[in-house]
Amino acid sequence: MARALRVEFPGAVYHVQARGCPGEPVFADDTDRERFLSILAGVAFRCRLICYAYCLLEEEYHLLLETPEANISRAMRQLNGVYGQSFARRHGRKGQVFGTRFRARLVEKESYLPEVARDLVLRPVRAGLVSCPSQWRWSSYPSMAGDAPTPSFLASGWFARLNESRTVAEARESYRSFVARGLEEEDPLRPLEKSPIVGRPAFADALRPRLHDAALAHSAGPSRVLRPRPSLPELLHDTREREVRNASIRKAYLQYGYTMKAIGDQLHLHYSTVSRILGTD
Repeated sequence: MARALRVEFPGAVYHVQARGCPGEPVFADDTDRERFLSILAGVAFRCRLICYAYCLLEEEYHLLLETPEANISRAMRQLNGVYGQSFARRHGRKGQVFGTRFRARLVEKESYLPEVARDLVLRPVRAGLVSCPSQWRWSSYPSMAGDAPTPSFLASGWFARLNESRTVAEARESYRSFVARGLEEEDPLRPLEKSPIVGRPAFADALRPRLHDAALAHSAGPSRVLRPRPSLPELLHDTREREVRNASIRKAYLQYGYTMKAIGDQLHLHYSTVSRILGTD
């Protein structure tokens, strides 16, 4: 059975979830989590992602991302690929780190952005890991509430603008109250828990045609390619000057999604050398 098309368009907002292999952690300790956030910062910068919220658990992570450049598949391929290799090296792990391809639910920004952002930071509480979201260090809640520094990749001002807060203190207090109500009120996302689209019926209806438009939807399946890409020999044919070679390596990895191993094999370079050229080490 063919996999569903990944819908991509400029300005799309996604709730992204990626899980590890069954029974295996994605984050073994805080060093792994810090490394993941560092890699996320680099990917967000290169791919121009807007991150509204995040939460790292032991066996999965959740992100709320906007893609001005319609590149969620490329961005996630970089994030999971670089972090997966880093995790495997550090823990002597063989095989893949993430069990399945990432899940990306489209979110109607105008109506559901706050609710999805709240849902992400409440997940550690609902999982019984902590009693309140401020106790979980590895989510966007502490930064949004003013209890921790704001990571470079986190768009922390969106809630203040949405609520027309007049001061930073007012915005933070409003955010804390909004999240706290999520533990007391009925969850508005529950009816949409298994839906690939989080939005009103009109929003979902408007997106359905994109599932059949090859110019807007991209397949994540290995045997289906909607946009042809140059071969590695074509991309890496000129290696006489180091600067030209390195630029070609970055183009092959960032623009066309080739793995560091494939690039290294083509140029007879160790993947660690390719990683240094890409700035991921």
